[in-house]
Amino acid sequence: MKSFFHLGLVALLTLSASAASADIVIVGVDGSMSAGGTTQDVMISGTRLRPGGSATSVPQRWDATQPLGVVEGQFVGTFSGTDSTNSDWHVLIGDANGGLNSLGIPVGGATDAAYIEIFYSIDRDLTGTSHRISINGNSPSEAFVSDPGEIPSTAGAHSFVIDISQLSEAGSQIEFIRWDPWNSDRADNAGTNFTIDRIALGTELVDASATGTLGDVDLSGTVTFLDIAPFIDVLSGNEFQFEADCDQNGEVNFLDIAPFIDILSGT
Repeated sequence: MKSFFHLGLVALLTLSASAASADIVIVGVDGSMSAGGTTQDVMISGTRLRPGGSATSVPQRWDATQPLGVVEGQFVGTFSGTDSTNSDWHVLIGDANGGLNSLGIPVGGATDAAYIEIFYSIDRDLTGTSHRISINGNSPSEAFVSDPGEIPSTAGAHSFVIDISQLSEAGSQIEFIRWDPWNSDRADNAGTNFTIDRIALGTELVDASATGTLGDVDLSGTVTFLDIAPFIDVLSGNEFQFEADCDQNGEVNFLDIAPFIDILSGT
């Protein structure tokens, strides 16, 4: 009887730990890595994105005297600092006519999107920022970015990539994303102009900064049979090298063997 109780407790703790852990991570910022492979853009429209706070305090968290919402294919807004009792200024991506659940991005399948890249800009540095991003809201399926502090908060144009490849099992969907640019009462952020320029989905993670030649693992400038041995070394050593990542999925594994052979043979 005791052993059954012990096994049940272990299972419960395992499930609880799994549910509490972050399922998604940021894998690239400002073009260091990009969502690639088979890509598509999430349409930025008035029925997809809206400013948030609570229903009664949006004007106190966003400046209603300035353009607010989707304008010419971009989401724009200006932060307000007049609400001293509530701390969240957020954007809902996946809002349908005042409701949620309009994205319908399938995840977990072999051909499904594995990465979301969000392009945005701010016109001055944010102070005291504490980014928070959640997916699918307050439910058992909700997932949080594990280290949102990686999201750039300085003035200028930025981007970040979220890895959703391990978010859930095949057949699930991302219905909406909530992004709080910060979660603290910072009146000194008032007047900051915030824009979401583009949201892209991709099936692969691409090293956008790499400039090498795929297959040229010995870095000789050409792809020859001399690249076979160093390719095997990278593969067997569980290392990463851009030139060895022949299928461009962001890692070097056995899936790179066939494309490496194709490159080597000139096909």
